[in-house]
Parts: sequence; C-alpha cells; structure tokens
Amino acid sequence: MSQSRKFSFVAGGIVAFILLASVAYFVIRQGDASAEATDIQSTEASAAGVPVEVVEAVTGWVARTLSTSSTVEAEQSAQVLAKVSGVVTEVAVREGTFVEKNQILAKIDDEEKKLAIEKAVLTLKKAEAELNRSQLSFEQQLISRFDYQKAVFDRDLARTGRETAELEFRYTEIKAPFAGRVTAKEIVVGKATQLGDHLFTLADFNTLIVKLFLPEKDVFQLEPGQPVRLVSDALASRASSEEVSFRGRVRDISPVVDPKTGTVKVTVEVIDRSANVRPGAFVRAEIETDRRQGAVLVPKVAVVKEGGQDLLFVAADGVANKRVVELGYTRGSAIEVVSGVSAGERVIVAGHTTLEDRERIDILTR
Repeated sequence: MSQSRKFSFVAGGIVAFILLASVAYFVIRQGDASAEATDIQSTEASAAGVPVEVVEAVTGWVARTLSTSSTVEAEQSAQVLAKVSGVVTEVAVREGTFVEKNQILAKIDDEEKKLAIEKAVLTLKKAEAELNRSQLSFEQQLISRFDYQKAVFDRDLARTGRETAELEFRYTEIKAPFAGRVTAKEIVVGKATQLGDHLFTLADFNTLIVKLFLPEKDVFQLEPGQPVRLVSDALASRASSEEVSFRGRVRDISPVVDPKTGTVKVTVEVIDRSANVRPGAFVRAEIETDRRQGAVLVPKVAVVKEGGQDLLFVAADGVANKRVVELGYTRGSAIEVVSGVSAGERVIVAGHTTLEDRERIDILTR
C-alpha cells in the first residue's frame, strides 16, 4: 500500500470518530435537559397544591324538627247506605258534585212502598173501627177489660205499621246527610240495591285534618295550637316548584299510647287552604320543637366521616387543617357546627375527600 493511501484511510477514521462522538454528546445533553424539565414540572406541581373550593362558615337560625308523613282526610266523611231494597230509578249527582244537606242524590222505585202505605192505612182504619166497637161494648160491660185493651193494642200496632210504611217510602229518596262533596258513586240507574248497600260517599271539605302517629317520647314536646308545616310533593310537581307547603296546627293529642305500635295519635288541622289540597293527598308534616339563633352553619357536603368522627377541613395559610367537630341541627342543605369551627372561617366543600391534615391546597373559587 502506498504512503498516500494509508494517510487517506487514517484521516477518514478520525473524521468518523469525531462525528460519532458529537452525536453521542448531543443525545446525552438532550436527556439531561428533559430530566431537568421533568424535575422542574414535578416541583412546580407539588408547590401548587390540591385544587379545592371553599365557603365561609356563617351564622343563622337552625331548628329541631319532627318530620313524618301521612294523608289528608276530611274530618266529616260518611258512606250513604241504602235504607230500603229496590231498583234505582234515578241518580241525580256525579262524583265531585257539591250537595246541600237533605239534597236528593238518587231515587229507588217507590211503587211497592206506595201500595204498602195504602195497605197500612186500611189496616189502621179497620183497627180504629174495631176499637170504637170494643169501647162501646166495654162501657156496657159486654166485653172484658182484656178484650178492650187488645183492641187498643191492635189500633196502636196498625198506626205503627202505617208510620213504618211512610218512613220506608221516604227512604226511597236517597238524601245527603250533610253539606259536602260526593267523593264516590257506587250505583247506576237500574241497579237492584239491598238494605245496607253502599251507594255514595260524602265528605265535607271545610275541615281537613292530618292524623300523625308519633313515638311517645316525641309527643311530650308538643301541645295543642303548635304550628305545623305541611309539604306536598304532588302540588309542587303541578306548580313546577321545588316544594309547596301550607299551614296547619296541632289540634288534639291522644291521651293514650297504642300498645301495638308505641305511638300516640296527633291530629293536625289544616288552616291554610290556599294550596287547594284535597282529601287523600300525601303530605309531609314538619313540627318545630326547638330553635337556635346565631348558630354556626356550614354546607352538609363539607362534612367528612372518619373513624366514627365528623370532620371538617378549614383552609388557612395555603394548607388544609383537619378539625374534629360536633354537629347539631340541620336546615335544608346546611348543618349546625356546635364546636370545632367558628363563623368566618373558610371551610373546604370540594376536593376534600382525600385530603390529609396540613396538606397544601390551591383555592379555585369562592
């Protein structure tokens, strides 16, 4: 090999080595820069803290409330029953019709009752004639006192028969026992009714009540005249509102305890008819038994349960401080804090379920 070719080979090798060394240096520098950027990002994320939302604890009123559900009833409600047998010839009302006292609701065929009256009248006339003859005979001592008294008895029995026939005739007209609204109609024209059949149901809507059955221990906190808040979800749905409430008051408290259930019946009278509530409506009754002013209130969602304790996280100086608290009454979405948090402190309400005590936080809103 000539001297010039050896020199060319050596020079090429040197150039290749320099190029490989340059590429390796560039790759190593890029890796170091990437690792350094990752460390910076991790440090910045750690310094930013856990994102949370907070609200201030405020003061306000809060109350203890007894709550139970029941149905609205018309205090005066009655079934109208058939007092005679017969075929229905006329129905004068529908369900929902308002009727006055003694208004005719329906009629039952009265032809047989008319004939019974005529027969009873004839029987009475015969008995009266027999009594007149017996009286003359008794005065003339032609018959005994026993025969005379028997004639008097027969006359009285015939008179009672006529009155009974007339009463049964009047019963063919089915009348309302009191003013109210027809809530059920069980008959139609042509139906044969028997004595005691259920024909109508009548209710007086002027006095509506709600019967509550409460544990005996709760009744000691109640007294007649105490206000009651009645809530109807059905009326709220119709009114496109969250809830519709109306007023009532405790009217009667039963003096006895039901031995089977351990409850006491409390009768609540509806005194606010603006909600247009109807008998049979399902309502929730709320009776306030205690009220506190100036209570510290926080949202219920802020409370965390841990190991049987109630906890709140309070935001201060960029960290979350865990507090064991004592809770009291509730009011809507808020709850009373009896101890552990003061009014004005910022309580964490979102992002707090996995927080640790003294962990750094980043307040997003509020």
